[in-house]
Amino acid sequence: MNALDITNVDNLSINKLLNMNSKVIKNLGHGVENSNAVNVKQLNEMESSIGKYVKKEIAKVDTSLKKYFNSQLNNAIAEHGYSNSLVCVFCLDKNQFNNGAKISKLPDKKSFFTSYDANQDTDSRKPTADDDLNFSYLYFREKQCLTVDYNLNGKNNLYLFIVFRILEVPDGKIIGIFGNDNSSSDLTASDRFIDITDSGTQRQLRIGYGSGHEYITSFPSKASPVTLNFSVLSVRYNSVQVNDSLVYCNGKYVANFEGESNTGGEDTLSIGSISSSPSSYDSQKQIA
Repeated sequence: MNALDITNVDNLSINKLLNMNSKVIKNLGHGVENSNAVNVKQLNEMESSIGKYVKKEIAKVDTSLKKYFNSQLNNAIAEHGYSNSLVCVFCLDKNQFNNGAKISKLPDKKSFFTSYDANQDTDSRKPTADDDLNFSYLYFREKQCLTVDYNLNGKNNLYLFIVFRILEVPDGKIIGIFGNDNSSSDLTASDRFIDITDSGTQRQLRIGYGSGHEYITSFPSKASPVTLNFSVLSVRYNSVQVNDSLVYCNGKYVANFEGESNTGGEDTLSIGSISSSPSSYDSQKQIA
């Protein structure tokens, strides 16, 4: 202790309590001030408090993220995206419908914006809910479809995004996926639709863009919507009378086409068909 006087050395028990050679300090009391040392008991209590705090904050963030993705994000895209984008947002939550249940109404997922639910009143034309343990989807057979009371006529700058797989395309028949078809004899009326056709020798993806159609038979590797696999298909109707409208499948470029002005056709759009009143569209498909 150099020049400092220390009395009652035996009572201090320095050898027992302060052994710097072994780097041990025993019987350390509770720290009170910020600069005080703390003992093991205090450290354990602090660890427990920190753990509880972190778990609580994680739960808050998780709840906020779920709320954000379920509502705010969709609305932000709708507000800041293309003027006609995100008119309808349809997706299936796990266990939203009982497996095998007939679907008469598929609610629009948007909030704070005008909603356009997909409906089917005719019992024999209602699709059924199904799942493969990984995600849920709707099973459409023959003339089954859902109808959305929204008019695509006069709407350009449209972006269609749909997940589906086809199960059966009888020879010469059409498997409707989405859109509105011109059911009149007026060839100047405009269509916006997606379907699969079978010529008897090959299957084709057909994009309705106006008074005409774009047939697509060639696809990138692992990006074909005419197989039995689920595909993510996106179709963007861009500028009118310009060859810059696009088709993508599973994130890969497939084709481009020239869109036309939209002045006719049905005043509704369909899911699982290209018409609200399908006639010869005998097919099976699943839309997720």
